Amino acid sequence: MKPNEIEIVNEYVERTGWYVDWCDSCKIWAVHCPECGSNYCGSDCGCGYSIALKRQQQKLDELLSQ
Repeated sequence: MKPNEIEIVNEYVERTGWYVDWCDSCKIWAVHCPECGSNYCGSDCGCGYSIALKRQQQKLDELLSQ
């Protein structure tokens, strides 16, 4: 984990309102479904947010890779 990742994640959550936390099994910061709370981790939770989750995860990953 990079030293500034927590700051980036906190800023992302504050700006977007999407909940994010660290997934130990995937070793990534993962966006969570606003309806059921499941983390993204590359799969669909079945709530109908799959496209939005994927887009939000991509945005977060881009921010973290900079």
